[in-house]
Amino acid sequence: MGANPSPDRGRPAAAGFGAALRRHRIASRLTQEQLAERAGVSARSIRDMERGRVLYPRPESVRLIARALGLPADGASRLEDLARRDYWAARDGAVLVDPGPAPPPIGLRPAQLPRDVADFTGRTALVDDLVERLACAGARSCPVVTVSGRPGVGKTALSVHVGHRLRGVLTDGQLYVSLRGGSDQPADPGQALGHLLRALGLERSAIPMSVDERAAEYRTRMANRRLLLVLDDARDEAQIRPLLPGGTGCAVLITSRNRLATLDGTHRVDLDVLDEEEALALFATIAGERRVAADRLAALDVVRYCGWLPLAVRVAAARLAGDPAATLDGVATALSTAQDRLAQLSAGDLDVSSSIGGSYAALAPAERRTFRLLGLLDAPDVPAWVVSALTDLDAGAAGRALAGLVAANLVDDLGPDGAGQTRYRMHDLVRLFARERAAAEAGPAELRAATLRAASGWLVLAEAADRHLQCRRASFAGQPPVWRPQPAVTALATADPQAWFDAERGAIVAVAGQAAAAGAAEPTWRLAAATVGFLDLVGYRDDWGQLVDHALGVSLAQGDRRGEAVSRYLSGELAGEWTRLGDAEVQLRSAAELFLAVGDRVGRGRALSGLGVYLDLSGDSREAEAALRSALRCFDGGGGGPVDEVEKVQTLIRLGLILGRGGDRAEAVDCLDRAVEISTRNAYPYGEAWATRMLGRTHDRAGRTDLAIPLYERAAATYRKLRVGVGETYSRIDLAQALISRLPPVPDPSGPDDDDIRSVLTDCLVTMERFGDGYGQAMVGEAFAALDRRAGDLTRARRHLADAIAYWRSTGVRRRAASALDTLGAICDELGDIEAAHAAWTQARELFTALNMPDASRIASLLDSSTTPVSNT
Repeated sequence: MGANPSPDRGRPAAAGFGAALRRHRIASRLTQEQLAERAGVSARSIRDMERGRVLYPRPESVRLIARALGLPADGASRLEDLARRDYWAARDGAVLVDPGPAPPPIGLRPAQLPRDVADFTGRTALVDDLVERLACAGARSCPVVTVSGRPGVGKTALSVHVGHRLRGVLTDGQLYVSLRGGSDQPADPGQALGHLLRALGLERSAIPMSVDERAAEYRTRMANRRLLLVLDDARDEAQIRPLLPGGTGCAVLITSRNRLATLDGTHRVDLDVLDEEEALALFATIAGERRVAADRLAALDVVRYCGWLPLAVRVAAARLAGDPAATLDGVATALSTAQDRLAQLSAGDLDVSSSIGGSYAALAPAERRTFRLLGLLDAPDVPAWVVSALTDLDAGAAGRALAGLVAANLVDDLGPDGAGQTRYRMHDLVRLFARERAAAEAGPAELRAATLRAASGWLVLAEAADRHLQCRRASFAGQPPVWRPQPAVTALATADPQAWFDAERGAIVAVAGQAAAAGAAEPTWRLAAATVGFLDLVGYRDDWGQLVDHALGVSLAQGDRRGEAVSRYLSGELAGEWTRLGDAEVQLRSAAELFLAVGDRVGRGRALSGLGVYLDLSGDSREAEAALRSALRCFDGGGGGPVDEVEKVQTLIRLGLILGRGGDRAEAVDCLDRAVEISTRNAYPYGEAWATRMLGRTHDRAGRTDLAIPLYERAAATYRKLRVGVGETYSRIDLAQALISRLPPVPDPSGPDDDDIRSVLTDCLVTMERFGDGYGQAMVGEAFAALDRRAGDLTRARRHLADAIAYWRSTGVRRRAASALDTLGAICDELGDIEAAHAAWTQARELFTALNMPDASRIASLLDSSTTPVSNT
């Protein structure tokens, strides 16, 4: 291999040979070491090639790698061509960059732009200019264009239209984010970064917490891509700066009501209204070409009254298109006599409220009230039943009112969502106008009651959907709801609860925030409690955190101690998901005490059960066992209290796991058998799979792998059927570890081969990396270390274990860290590195002693009997 003669010469670009090699390797599910072994080259060479540290790999090496990857002839030729191209680019002094992390999976090209505006009209020269400017991405710097102008002037339509024109130029895709700058709740940069990272292939569970970390990960993933980023409806410069990519290959198009004057390095466009002919053409496209041609003068009057503002023109045209009996002259006459709107329009005032006001004035009374109340909600979009909740009308009357708003182009029909519900959306500007009218025409009591009816509807549906989730959690009961949706609506929520939650997630978070702002504590914390099961299942931790914040804040403000208990319980569980074991313990202890104070035995049991998990992870198994046994007593009632079967299953599993590890395997098996029985009786397959896997773990620890293996296989099959990828992967890791334990200490050429096990572990590692699950990755590392040690590759085994230990220690999982350090000491001893062995064993002894585990004395004997390393001091 030829090494790069000078680090100052640069490295091959991410779009070149190194990135292509990495994509092919990941697609083939191979680690760098596995590819190196297949190709007959060193793993270091593979790493250097992928990172761009090799100026020009030998053609023979490239051919060997292509053959090891199984590439067809044309694929191998393309790989060689990329290597040659990068070589000459480097020699010619091209500016090259490190490829950084792997790109999203092959074939993943975000295409988030909304549908192009079919009736987009005019602005031809401006569109051509913007396309030319943005198409220059990658030349010298990242082109950034800001489009500003008054509300309703057509900024979004322009940006989407330009974006679609660039699809053939910026071939890596298009990202689109609505920043909601004109709303009361503009998008937080951290939330926007979370959306962008998911679009770029990062699993939700792997997204960092802080805005700075998200921004860094985002810039890395955007580097060396040729794609368009559209940031729509930005509020200010502070909202935008974290979202700007750092590389040169992307183009950015920003729309805003403000000019964003302090945003450096941008080309600014101040978008004005349409000219008369463009406005007339837009009007004719919507209202009908023939009708406009038949009375052109009247049509010109209409667009003139609308001030040539695109939104106003659309509203007027929609009124005409929605009524076949209406005439152009009649619409023009109606506009001329609508004093509240017409006076401003005829005077040339282009304020958007005047345009929307004309359509509002034309609505029937029921439609106007519906319009006002629908504008109250912060939800980005809503299903039709929400109109019934807001207005307290029956479904028929609410549906007619909603149809009137759609016909007036004041509400958009978005079509069906994943749960089969038709969804509707108000434009931000229309929503603001609706809120102004609501404040002027309705009293605070009416508005509060409408908001709480909507929140009650979402609460009823969320609790029903939660009961039908495969990993369901029993919700916290409370007062009867103030409003209930129709049974048919509930049936949609329970038919596919995961799809329903996915469609309603944004609305639930928004309405919970509004309920909290209204001082309604119980609906807020019950919404949070009913939703976190889904959020936990799919990894929406940001939403989980927002719900907890809403619930805890309003509970404290209103003195709702049960609400505070529930909120702290949910907060503790979330902290545990982030592996913040100290925070989890504090919140769950507090929740348990609060539940005790308010007399909620089952709630206390849930908090104690969760506390037991995190105490055990941090190494305090005795206190963990005590907490879990106390939780079981809470669930058993102890004098007539209710029994929470689902939480009882989870607690039995957790207790069985601790008992099995501590040596009381008979009681452990009994706990797990009871968990399986309860799960089967209650049609709870998720709990059955979890208990089955832990039962296999208990038999495995007792050396009965013949019993453990079929249990692992059964658990994996159940998880697979439930589409719970993480559960299936953990079961496969357990299965692989059991199979490793059955292999002879020294490989036997005539005996079983470990290649199949390595293949399974590689698949598991890829899955855990995709989910961002560090715990699972560390488990796979330990399993690889066992295989490597058996194969005699002690150096690689040592490296795998060191990575796993680093994770266990950083997250406070002391028990696993101690065990891995014990094994690491033995491997270092076998390598003859006595000093490293002593260091590992000393750390292991300290942890075992702190955990009060008998292994401490065994480690002490090892340290006493082995050769003491000579101190460097």
